[in-house]
Amino acid sequence: MAGPEGRGYEVMGVFLLFLALTTISCALRVYCRVYIQKAFGWDDRFAVLSWVSELWINFYETSRN
Repeated sequence: MAGPEGRGYEVMGVFLLFLALTTISCALRVYCRVYIQKAFGWDDRFAVLSWVSELWINFYETSRN
């Protein structure tokens, strides 16, 4: 089993997996709410805000080392 300093590729893989999943789900949510239902509410704004904050925090944490 590798030590903590040898797990960079695994951490980056998990980061990219969750980045792809959250991007797809957030994009589909925005698409459905804007183009299909034509009702973009406050909860949708918070979903986009949480996606942006997750993106910023993950890029900051992975580029820090």
